[in-house]
This record gives sequence, structure tokens and C-alpha cells, in this order.
Amino acid sequence: MSASKAIASKPRALNKLTAIAAAAALVGAGLTYSAPDASAAQATASDSFTRTVAKGWGSATSGGAYSSWSSSGVAMSVASGKAKISGMTAKKSAVATLKNVSAADVTASGDFSFSSLPGTGANTYTGLETRRQADGSVYRGRLIVGSGGTAKLDISRVNAGKEAGLGSYTLPFKVKANQAVRVEFKATGTTKVDLSMRAWVVGQTAPGWQLKKSDSSTSRLAKAGNFGFWTYASAKHTTKTNISVDNLKLAKATGTVTTPPTESSKPVDPVAPVTNPKRGTATVGSASYAVPSNAVYVAPSSSGAQSGTKSNPYTSLQKAIDAAADGQTIVLRAGTYHQSAKVPYGKDKLTIQNYPGEKVWMDGTKKVTNWKKSGSTWASAGWTPSFSNKLLGVANNSRFVDSKYSMAAHPDMLFINGAPQKQVSSASQVVPGTFAVDYATDRLVMGTDPTGKTVTASALGQALTVIGENVTVQGFGIRGYATAYDGERAALQMQNVGATVRNMHIQNNAMTGLAIQNNNSVVDNVTSTGNGMLGIAVNAAYNSKFTDIVASGNNIEHFKSQPVSGGMKITRSRGITVDNVEVNKNDGMGLWLDESVYNFTVTNVQANNNTDAGIEAELSEKGIIANNEALHNKVGILIFDTGNVKIYNNDLGGNSLMGLQLSQDERRQNNKKFAGQDPRQPFPDNTTPWLTRNIEVSNNVFDKSGSFQFYALDKATNIPVDKMNVDIKGNLFTARQGTSTATMVAWGGSDNKQLSRYETPSALAKAKDSTWKNNQTSTAQTLSGMTADRAKAASVAVPLPADVAKAVGSKTGAKVVGQH
Repeated sequence: MSASKAIASKPRALNKLTAIAAAAALVGAGLTYSAPDASAAQATASDSFTRTVAKGWGSATSGGAYSSWSSSGVAMSVASGKAKISGMTAKKSAVATLKNVSAADVTASGDFSFSSLPGTGANTYTGLETRRQADGSVYRGRLIVGSGGTAKLDISRVNAGKEAGLGSYTLPFKVKANQAVRVEFKATGTTKVDLSMRAWVVGQTAPGWQLKKSDSSTSRLAKAGNFGFWTYASAKHTTKTNISVDNLKLAKATGTVTTPPTESSKPVDPVAPVTNPKRGTATVGSASYAVPSNAVYVAPSSSGAQSGTKSNPYTSLQKAIDAAADGQTIVLRAGTYHQSAKVPYGKDKLTIQNYPGEKVWMDGTKKVTNWKKSGSTWASAGWTPSFSNKLLGVANNSRFVDSKYSMAAHPDMLFINGAPQKQVSSASQVVPGTFAVDYATDRLVMGTDPTGKTVTASALGQALTVIGENVTVQGFGIRGYATAYDGERAALQMQNVGATVRNMHIQNNAMTGLAIQNNNSVVDNVTSTGNGMLGIAVNAAYNSKFTDIVASGNNIEHFKSQPVSGGMKITRSRGITVDNVEVNKNDGMGLWLDESVYNFTVTNVQANNNTDAGIEAELSEKGIIANNEALHNKVGILIFDTGNVKIYNNDLGGNSLMGLQLSQDERRQNNKKFAGQDPRQPFPDNTTPWLTRNIEVSNNVFDKSGSFQFYALDKATNIPVDKMNVDIKGNLFTARQGTSTATMVAWGGSDNKQLSRYETPSALAKAKDSTWKNNQTSTAQTLSGMTADRAKAASVAVPLPADVAKAVGSKTGAKVVGQH
């Protein structure tokens, strides 16, 4: 991977007027701080803001009560899982400090988001404060957001009201409105105080420390002090902004607050925080759907006749399904359901949902308590659940299973306090953080002392399978099911025509979270994460829509990228819409359309930090891929044996190999030795020949990352790109400066190997088509540095065709480059 070095700028003085105004705002309000109470102080703190406070921030989850203050007209409160600072405008300020917390060597962190971005010449300042003293002296690590979302980090020291800048760093991304940004600020040392900062968009991979400074001055703050939050709006900040704060933490600097968990300590809920609040499910328990008067009720426990009424509910979901008439609604009361159920063929138009505002989980695990120590391990006798490790009839099928992760196909799962443990093949291999299942002797063996812990293990293979037509499932969660590939396949399996799945949270299941397997399906506001192989699988689902979804952090068992793994895979389907979907941080593909997907639109998708392609269309035909973000993958967008695709207005940056790749191999739809034909279509199916051709590449933005910005090559059948009818217009490329930055365009010849390279738009146009107008930055740039170039490039952008404009929600004829 070609990586640019993050170089902090030289220390410089802060804007004098800004510093004076900020200090004046605090001093003028009479804000003072008492020294921390050494006898009562704690060294760490955390706050998830799960309370509601109308005025101020109340008391932290850990760390005691906040001492808070804000300028006139600025309100501080806590609601909806976040702390709020409302009404920030010119020269306004707010601060919240935990006086019960006192520490010196610490790492502070918090997630900040902004309802709007500052106008021209204005800045919004948010900061984490450490080592705050009684006189107001403090170290402040600030995120400074400017016009258009430009952002930088800044470290300063305040001594008795006077602020001195110690260094700053321009961030390699732009902050978007309502997008959460995580900031970390570390302070260690006494004789020399080392200060470090970093920031990244929540849900993306944490970078290394981006800004490092040392303070050896006589004014350094060597003593322990309080921890808190600070914000200020500059003098030109004319619009009112609301700031949200979440996940505020202070940890000892010898630890870390962001290191990803190891396989033996993964959290039970590995959801990467959603960067678009419209994506994914609401919090489990918050859904509120109308309850018809003839609803059938279910509860985890019930007394009396269990007639399915509100006062005498069934305890079994299956009993409720069996008793329900077509069109009835089944309502699940609050609690955990260790059950499996099936809606059979002929049981149609049912709705299965939570009771309004009640938290419901279907859970495939059960508690295990009969542990006995044996040497360095603990064993539980009498464990009888067993599950298949076959994939397509072959145990541990090497086509799927990577030898480095040999237990991936085994669906057994064990959790300690909700954290999944790593499975090993035999009891003799068990060490802390791992477990084994001995089917021969009916034993569970684990390597971590269970004393004082809750241990659960998966005992059921599937939560719910639906075959009846037009069934809706909504408003609850599914977790911990030991789904087998050759058995249940998915924890929630919708085989029915007209399936609707909404506001469902599906996590930590052994194979696939959700499977959609028939026509006219609708999936919206679903989160599927932490599943062993795949978040969402779609097959044979003609005319189906998938919107506002999060399928991130999947394939935790590390199955091979092919034939299937990752975030979301769609196969053998027609008339597919994928819109406003997040597929981040999957091991494997982000979004993969494969095996004769015809007539698809992929729009407004965020496909970042996947180990393979962000978005791939393979063996498919006729699609729009527009207004998406594909960053920090191996390949941003891959078009493989797929034709008639319009690729418009995508942001492609940070990808380690290629921004956009067009590829071809020997597979053809009319040859039955190759898999992937749609059995519903006649053979041969001339609508999907599996040929890469007729590709429009317009208005995309490519950065300097990887080896190639655009790459096209037939690697098997000698088709030169000149014969593929590729059209490249209106794009913004970045200049190639040295071998560390990507080739602009690599153009394949007819020998399956040769590439012609074009490093400027003029060279490309001269060689291929004089009508091709593209733009290029003057220097090698990452996406964050291309703001001005984007605006200039709009002059040669291709006016949006009507079908693309409709798909992305824009105006026909609009001229703009990149995601908008």
C-alpha cells in the first residue's frame, strides 16, 4: 500500500483574537474551578450518556457529577444517548468538568458531531481537557472544524487564562454535518510532558498518533488534574450550531481506549458506530408499531391458560404462529426468547413485532453454570448441542475455510460476559480466551476462570425461518445462534415472497445474520454485524429494495473472501435497489453483486475499510453505481465480467491497490461448466453474457492512493480495453508525482498482460478519444485535499443523465464531481 506520511506542522501561535475571546468568555462568566479533592478523586472516567438531563450534564456513568457552564443562550443537556450543547454561535462557549476525577498520565477520548458546519472564515472548536488545575490551567486537545468541514487538530496549554499553542495538524478528511468524529488526546510525563492527538470518523480504522508534541517549558503542567470537555465558536460563527458528545472516556495512558479487541475478547456488540444516523436499526426496544385489537401476544413467561391474549400470552412464539390466522399480528413482550420458530407455507401476511417500546431479543445461547476446574481449564459436563461443520457437503471445506482459521466452519460459540471466545479443536489446546467442544464426551471446556462471570453458549441453530408469503418481521433483536452453512445458513431466513424486515438488530451469529431468498422483498433500517461469515445474503430476490442498512464488521471467523464472506452479497436477482447502506470494516467484500444480477442500482453507499473490494459487480449486467464512498479497501469499485454499467460521482480514495478496476476472465454465461447462471432464466441467457463492456466512468474523484487510480485489463481472453467501449469523462484524477503515487489510467492490451499508462487527462484524450475531458490536481492529493479542485472540475463534469439523477436523488443535468 502506498501510504502518505502524516507530518505535523511547526508550532505556531494561536490566533490571538480567538484565544482572547475564548478566555474572556470564561472569565467574564465568573467561571472558576476548585482544586480536586485528592482523598475522593478517581483516576479514570467514562460516560455513555444513557440518562436524560434537562439542564447540565448530570453525573457521568463513572466519574461523578459534572461542573458545567455555558454562555447566555447556550443550553447543555443530555438526551437520546448523547450530551448536547445547543445554540452555539459567535463567541459562545461551554465547558463541563469532572472534579471528582484527577489524574496525570491519561488518554482522553470522545465522539463529537455537529448539526451544521461553520460558514466562511468561521471555526467551531471542541476540546478534551486534561490536568486542569485550580487556577484554570489545563492542557487542551482541540478539534477545529472550519468552513466546508475542513478540520485540524490543535494542542494548547492554558496558564491562568492565557492560551499558548503547542502544535497543530491538518486532518486528512473533511467533517460532515451530523458525522461523529472520535478524538483522542494523551498526556504523559512530568519533567517533559508528552502530548499526542489523533482523530478519525467513527466507524473507520483508528490511525496512528497524528500530532505529537512535548512540553518542557517552565509553564508545563506536571501535576494531576481534572478531566473535562470544552467548546467555543469563533467570532465569525454566525449560524447556530448544536454539538453532540458521546462516549467520553478517560483511561490510564498505559492502556488504550481504542485498540481493537483480540479474538478472545471481542465485544458482544461489535457494531461500528453508524456515521449516518438514518442507517441501521434504532436501539433495540425503541421501535413502536401499532398493535391491532386482534393481536396474538407472546411473553417469556406466562401464567394461566396461555390463550395468546394480552393478559394470558403464549410463552412460545411457535405456538403463536400456529394459532394466528392469516393477516394477524404477533406481539412479543419484553424479554429474552431462547427459542426457534418457523412460519410455514400457507401461513401468510403475518406480522411479528415487539410490543411498543419494549426490548425483545431472540437469543440462541443459554447459561452454563456447572463448571468444574480440571488442571488449568474448566469443564462443563452434559453439554449435548451439536452442529454441522459442512459447507456444500464437505466438512471444513477448504474452498471456504482458510487454513489459518481452521475452526471457522464450526458453529459452536461461547461467550463470557457477552464477549465471544475463540474456539479451538480440542481440550488439550484450550488456554485463556479459548474454548473447545468435545462431542464424544458431551463437554464444554474453557480456559478462562468462570468465577463471578456470566458464561453462555449457543444451543440453537436458528431464530426464525419464514416461508409464508408477505410476512413482516420488525422491531427486535436476534443474536447468538449457531447457524450451520449446510443447515440453517442464516439466523433470520426469509424464504417468502414479499418479505419485509425492518428495524431488526442481528448480531453475533455463527454464519449469516439475515438471508433474503425470494421476490418483492423490502429490507430497511436493519443492522447486521459481528456475524461469522456474512452480514446479509440475498438470492433469487427479484424486484427487491435494500435501504438504510448497516452490514459492517462481519466475517469475524475469517472465511476466505471467495466464494462468500463480508458485509452483503446479492446473487441471481433482478431489479435490485441498494441505497444508503453502510458496509464498513468487513473481512472480505463490502457489497458484492454476483452471479447474474441484472438491472441494479447501488447509490449512497459507504463501503470503507473492507479487506477486499468495497463494491463489486461480478458476472452481472446493467447497473448504476453512483454517489458512493469506497475508501481504504483493497479495491474501491471492481467491475468483473459485467457490462452496461454507469459509474458516476463516486469518491475513491485510500484504496491499497486500485480505485476503480475493470476486469475480465474466461467465464461466459453460455458455458455450463462455469457456475452463476440464473436458473429462472432461459439458457443461454443473452441478457447477461458476463462480458465487461459499455462502461461509463464519469464525475468520479480519485486520490493518489494505491498503484492505480483506474485500471482495466482482460486477464484471460485477449479482449483489449479498446474493444470494451469504455467511456471516461468528467472525472477528477490526482497528479502522479513519483512512484509512490498511483498511475492515473492503466489501459490493457490484447495479450492479457500489457498495460499502457496515461498520467494526464490530455495524454489519455490524445491516445483514446479527443472528446474526453477530465481534470487533474496539480499535485498528488488525498481526497481531503481536493476540495478546491472539485469545485473547478465541475466545469467539465458530465451533466447527470436522468436515470442516474433519479437514482441518487439529484437533478437531471446537474454538473458536479464526486459524492454529493
